[in-house]
Amino acid sequence: KGTGATEIAHQLSIARSTVYKILEDERAS
Repeated sequence: KGTGATEIAHQLSIARSTVYKILEDERAS
């Protein structure tokens, strides 16, 4: 048990960087 925690954290980090990228793109345009 707890094996999915690292995968969830990995998905969250990917989602977070994706959101930041989208926000930066909107801010630039």
